[in-house]
Amino acid sequence: MIKITMVDGSVIETTVEEYAKLNELLGDHFDLAPITEGPALEPLKVGDYAKVTNYGYIKISDGEIVEITETDRISISGYTFRAKKLNSDYCDVFAPHQLEKVSAEEAQKVVEEAELVVRFAKIGRKPNEFKKGDIVRVTEDRALGSRNMAGDIGEVTEVSFNFAVNVVGRRGPGGNKHMKDSVELITPVEARFDR
Repeated sequence: MIKITMVDGSVIETTVEEYAKLNELLGDHFDLAPITEGPALEPLKVGDYAKVTNYGYIKISDGEIVEITETDRISISGYTFRAKKLNSDYCDVFAPHQLEKVSAEEAQKVVEEAELVVRFAKIGRKPNEFKKGDIVRVTEDRALGSRNMAGDIGEVTEVSFNFAVNVVGRRGPGGNKHMKDSVELITPVEARFDR
């Protein structure tokens, strides 16, 4: 038994023999997709998130995550889904082969990354661009062997390399190095009132 996923997302179960007969009968009129064995993909539902693939349109790029807003569009071109960009009101239509389901957690991560870009852009910085004097919150216990724990708040005393910051939160022996993605900006040095 094989499963064939049609352009509209519906799944047909058939035998290899029936598939071969159908392909022979239809001949040049239709180009049936090659047989693919394995589990059928879970159909997309309203509220699901999907990664765009094979799209090629300027307003939405391949790899972007969209939220499904409609699943029952009728279209000769096979565009049965309507979806909107995350962090935007822009919507477009998609065929099933242009969408790959992703988890809500993956979509949330994309939203958080976009929000991070916006927050840093507002102060004229690139994402995770820290400066000496910034106040940050540690998000990971003992990152890079630091004595700081998740939730500790401290001052950036040094920015070294392209990936590490020194955060003085807890006093005592040991290092305070953190990867830039294991701290979050609370107050940029330019906005501090104690300076």
